[in-house]
Amino acid sequence: MNKIYTSNNDILNISEEIASYVDSFDLNFVSKDVQSTSKTSVLDTLSVAVGGSKSHEGFIVKEVMSSYNGNPESSVINHDCKLPAPNAALINATMAHTLELDDIDR
Repeated sequence: MNKIYTSNNDILNISEEIASYVDSFDLNFVSKDVQSTSKTSVLDTLSVAVGGSKSHEGFIVKEVMSSYNGNPESSVINHDCKLPAPNAALINATMAHTLELDDIDR
């Protein structure tokens, strides 16, 4: 099912496909081992993001991205603010990788 998406309507179709998949997803078909590993990975990422939220790099990215206007719809980890989703995503991702402690596979 390789599709090439080229327009805004195509992007909406992608969103609908993802929403349909998520809506029909049944966790009972995922092994307990995969569920456990997934939980550990999510908690690990959140933990290092909290640590990175006080880093110099996290501060710089937060200051720059907070200066842009937009719909305040998404939270920034460990900060009392909401920003446009792309801005918050960039800040959160930066904070999660700043300390380089999220390598639980090693």
